Amino acid sequence: MIDHPKVSVIILAFNGLEHSTTCLSSLRKLDYPASKLEIIVVDNGSTDGSPDKIEASFPEVHLVRSETNTGFSRGANLGASKASGEYLALLNNDMRVDPLWLTALVERAIADGRCSCVGSLVLNWEGTAVDFAGRADDAFCLASDFNTDRGPEPLSPSEETANLFVSAGAALFRASHFREVGGFDPDYFLYHEDVDLGWRLCLKGYKCLLSPKSIVYHQGGATSKKLPTEYVQQLAQRNILFTLFKNLEAVTLSRLFPFAAYVLIERCRWDPAAQASIEASLREFDESFESLLLKRAEVQRTRVISDTDLFSMLGHPLDCLLAQERYKAIHDDLATRYSHSDIDPIDADEARSLINEWMRTVHVRLESDLSSALSESISQVSGLYSRFLEEESEAAAAKSEAEKLLSRLAEREERIQALSRGIVRTRSTFTTQLRDAERRFQALSTEMANTTTDLSRQILEKEARIESLTIELARIKHTLGWRLLDVYGRVKYRWLLPIYRLFSGSKQRESAAVVSRRIKTKGAGSSSPPV
Repeated sequence: MIDHPKVSVIILAFNGLEHSTTCLSSLRKLDYPASKLEIIVVDNGSTDGSPDKIEASFPEVHLVRSETNTGFSRGANLGASKASGEYLALLNNDMRVDPLWLTALVERAIADGRCSCVGSLVLNWEGTAVDFAGRADDAFCLASDFNTDRGPEPLSPSEETANLFVSAGAALFRASHFREVGGFDPDYFLYHEDVDLGWRLCLKGYKCLLSPKSIVYHQGGATSKKLPTEYVQQLAQRNILFTLFKNLEAVTLSRLFPFAAYVLIERCRWDPAAQASIEASLREFDESFESLLLKRAEVQRTRVISDTDLFSMLGHPLDCLLAQERYKAIHDDLATRYSHSDIDPIDADEARSLINEWMRTVHVRLESDLSSALSESISQVSGLYSRFLEEESEAAAAKSEAEKLLSRLAEREERIQALSRGIVRTRSTFTTQLRDAERRFQALSTEMANTTTDLSRQILEKEARIESLTIELARIKHTLGWRLLDVYGRVKYRWLLPIYRLFSGSKQRESAAVVSRRIKTKGAGSSSPPV
């Protein structure tokens, strides 16, 4: 169980009521005592009526209104000036927090008194990928598309790590340390203000840590998508130069600043809109030079950590570029030229002169590289042209062969067309014959059907006649039979009775004689008297 210090949660909002509502609703689910929470929403000049709606829906919120959009840096500083907490928790309004988000941050901050800020593990809105997990070279990848130059993002840090800075979109700051270094640089407006603040805290000997147990989910670009791309690039490029100029030691600055300027300018040379943005960045850098010198002097006066020690602990902020062989060669060349420069003179004109010399060197190097690239391109074009001529000759030969093939194909096509016409004629004749045969077959079928009908009728008539005759014959036979029997009876009794009688008497006499002989025969062979 930790001792829960008072925490002021500061949320910056510019329009985007839906995002702010989701963010504030997730804060109500925090596993942190509500009595130890102070929620401050700094409205940066919203025009959609969202401040009144937030105030009505979330009465626990302390709403601080700004008449205009002063940017992230000034808005966050304004919120911090109204805060009474021992810790300041900064949160973008396009975030939603895990219930243990704040508890994990506070636990890590309390565990180390030198810890100035603790950053959260920032996931995408679905929680399926890491948006930010803390790396030194995330600070200055110096690309319009950051993924162009930096290596693969760690998917999930296995332990709490130290870093050069934390993302101010979801981080906890010790209020006393925040105020000690003056908070965010108000001239940054947007982008890299968290890098600058974290770097200045590290130079004071404090720590910036990342806690993977503290998780937030990021909607992604809810604010920056509303800004023109060129303006976003201009702010990012300008603030990169601001941060490098203020926080690097003299020797390190003389090695890195020309290189950073080279990369920024090189990235923009083929894109007119990007060229305009880097020119505006350099112009604003020049216009802010006097104030930058004062800020640099204060940072260098109060720092207790050298660049060498800082980068050995946290990593080099340009490692993502120096890992590439081409950029490493450019860096080494520029660093060799200005390895002994001193950028900390009191005279601003002298410092500006040195910066101008650096920029001239950068442009000379760019022109040289461009010339080399042009020569290489010309050589490549010459090679391509020679290859084109060879391929053109091959194409001419192929064309001639193709024309011959086309001629043969045309002849074949004519033969095929002739065959097709013959087939059409044959098919027409065959179709006519087939139709005639079908008509004849239909006529024969009709005739056969009629014949079959007639035969069937005749057969039925004959069968009926036969049946009638059969019945008549049976009747005649029946009548004749009785007549014959009657005649036979009369003949039998009239004419045959005497004969029958005569025949019957003769038979009887013959039978008596036979019996007499048998008796005699039997008596001669036996001693028994006759029966």
